[in-house]
Amino acid sequence: MDSAVIVTFYVVALECGDYTVFEGRPAWLVFSAGRFELVQVLDIDMRYISMVKKKYKTPSWFKLQRIAASPPESVEEKNNIIFESLVGGSDIA
Repeated sequence: MDSAVIVTFYVVALECGDYTVFEGRPAWLVFSAGRFELVQVLDIDMRYISMVKKKYKTPSWFKLQRIAASPPESVEEKNNIIFESLVGGSDIA
């Protein structure tokens, strides 16, 4: 019985560690505003995923992809991004 509990504990801990590594893996190296920013999978804001081109919707499993973020064209969009990033939300990257 003791061995079964220990094995179960180790398997659960291994799965939790795998999930953490999976979610924290780097997905994109984004060039925006004159600097490079590393975006992890957990940083991807799913609210705006419908506005993204199909080839950028899913991050790579094995290699870091490099992209560039273009600045917003309207002042209203730019202000929305700035205010959201100030309160801890997503940035342009």
